Amino acid sequence: MSERFRMNCKHLLFGVACGLAMLVMASGQARAGTLEIMITSGATTFDILDNGPLDTNPALNNIQALGSALVFPDFTVNGLIATTNNPGAENPTGATLNITGDITRTTGGAAASITISVTDEDYTLPSGTKTLTSNTSSLFTNVNAGDTHSFTSWYNPSNTAFAKDVSSGTITYTGTGAQTQSNSTPTPLMVPAGSQLTYGLTNETILTMAGAPGVTTEGAGAEMGFSGTTTVLGTVVPEPASLAIMLPALPVVIMGWFRHRKARATSAN
Repeated sequence: MSERFRMNCKHLLFGVACGLAMLVMASGQARAGTLEIMITSGATTFDILDNGPLDTNPALNNIQALGSALVFPDFTVNGLIATTNNPGAENPTGATLNITGDITRTTGGAAASITISVTDEDYTLPSGTKTLTSNTSSLFTNVNAGDTHSFTSWYNPSNTAFAKDVSSGTITYTGTGAQTQSNSTPTPLMVPAGSQLTYGLTNETILTMAGAPGVTTEGAGAEMGFSGTTTVLGTVVPEPASLAIMLPALPVVIMGWFRHRKARATSAN
């Protein structure tokens, strides 16, 4: 009995070990993509990886950039956060990729731009055919007339980092020269995005700001706070209850069509 008991224990432990190994392998397959921010101005570029040395947030799917390390000639990064719910969710949430930040122009002179791209791969939800939407907002403070904030989203069946396969179109806000100016997206356009089982998302924010003469210190120049969300939703199909409501009306529509056709044939004769 003792020997048999020991053999059963060995088999049990072996089964548990195999199960744990399979779980680890499955989790690795389900989440192979990496949330990433690329921020560029002129010749200066920083690549910020989820849980990399420039990310101060230990949570997965969440980057809080180390702003003090992001040194640019014309800009200061006051805050920069990217989040995602990868591998996504079914409706009504869908798959989301978000960016939030606050950038200050710290020098005088002509307009300069800073580009912030966010990407992730290996989304698997929502299932079925999909639609892509874009939402963005911004708050301009001491921004010159003509300065701009633009935001674009992409759905990527190629499932490649920073790919730009299917675009939502670009949303752009332009400064009026007011001391403060608030902007937000109207009802977003729903763009058909295909039915790829595994896909990636990318969004891109471009800020263009001119400097004021004599501005050399942080906080004295133009400032743009911004946010943007890329969302993929499952294409909505009529529910059975909705179809049940529509079906009783179908004979009426058909009869109306036959009557119209008969009336046209009579008038033709």
